[in-house]
Amino acid sequence: MSFATSAMALQGVGAASSVIGSYFSASSQKSTLEFNARLAELNALSQKDAMALQAESVTVSVQSQKDALNYQANGADLKAQSEKTALGYQADNAELKAQSEKTVLGYQADAQERQAQLQKDLLNYNAAKEQIVAQTQKDTLGFNADIAQLNAQVKKDTFGFTAAIASVNAGLSEKDAQDALRQGELRYGDAGLKTAQAKGKQRASFAARGVDLGVGSTLQALTSTDIIGEIVTKEILVQAVRQAWGHRQIATSYENSALIANAMGGAMNPQAVGDAIRLQAAGIDPTAIGNITRAQAAGIDPTAIGNITRAQAAGIDPTAIGNITRAQADGINPQARGDVIRTQASGINPTAIGNVGRTQASGINPGMSALGTFAAQAAQLGASYSSMKKVGAFDTASPAAPSAPASSWWSPVPTNLMQPTTT
Repeated sequence: MSFATSAMALQGVGAASSVIGSYFSASSQKSTLEFNARLAELNALSQKDAMALQAESVTVSVQSQKDALNYQANGADLKAQSEKTALGYQADNAELKAQSEKTVLGYQADAQERQAQLQKDLLNYNAAKEQIVAQTQKDTLGFNADIAQLNAQVKKDTFGFTAAIASVNAGLSEKDAQDALRQGELRYGDAGLKTAQAKGKQRASFAARGVDLGVGSTLQALTSTDIIGEIVTKEILVQAVRQAWGHRQIATSYENSALIANAMGGAMNPQAVGDAIRLQAAGIDPTAIGNITRAQAAGIDPTAIGNITRAQAAGIDPTAIGNITRAQADGINPQARGDVIRTQASGINPTAIGNVGRTQASGINPGMSALGTFAAQAAQLGASYSSMKKVGAFDTASPAAPSAPASSWWSPVPTNLMQPTTT
């Protein structure tokens, strides 16, 4: 076999392989297109049924929404009516509350006025009381001035009397001193006389016995008597002088007391003592003291105090306060509120909304969709066939393909590629 023949044979085998591959490919593509067309039809039917079901569901949902809106409209009517009624009650309550507040303010005004009057009366009473107390204090100071002056005069007189008594006592003490001296002199004379008598008796005794008086023990005895008499008389004089000195000391003490009492009495001025207290009394003005509190009382105007609260009460208008809430209630229209929602409900057409989905479903033709898909695929297959035919893929003058054994995978190529193979 020549090389050209071998090449042609190989080309024939390649062409046959291409034709066979093209056939199986076209057959598989056709089967796929038929399956896809059927699947598209089934999908279209399912979509149509789903859209119809969705349309019914939308109809039911919209109808429920419409019913709910109507229910809401009725609820809005009731709520608005209740709100309007409640506002009416609130208006009445506000009016009653304002009237009560106005009445309470009136009572408070009367109570404040009475309290102010009581305060004013109490201040006037206190003013009179303070004036009486001041007058009593002034009178007491005047009395105390007289008492102090009298006490000072009594004390001054007492000092004078004390000085006089001390002077008298001093004179008496001096007299006692002189008496003591005179008594001393008398006792001195008596002592001298007794000494002379004793000496005379001794001489008489000695003479009777014939004893010489100028010598010896006799002379000594007489001399002793003289000495003893002298001692006794001098002791009497000393005692007298001592007693006199003691009385004079007492007299000097009384004289000193008199001088002191006279000095103290002279230093006292009873009139000045009384005038000092009278000066304090003169500085007290009972009327002025009472007028201070009376001025406070005069500054209180019970009527004006009550009128302040009465002015507040006069500024309260219970009816106007109630009318504010009544105006709010009058501005509420329960029917209009319900009609707003009813208008929304009336604008909803459940059937029309469902028909939108139904119109979309009715525009779908599963058969035509499948036919269109098949036509498009068939046109593509015909174009492939024409191209193959132009290049001589189906030319009978081509070299025959080598025969294959009966047990080979090779199958005869059908003459009509548009028909599926049978097994």
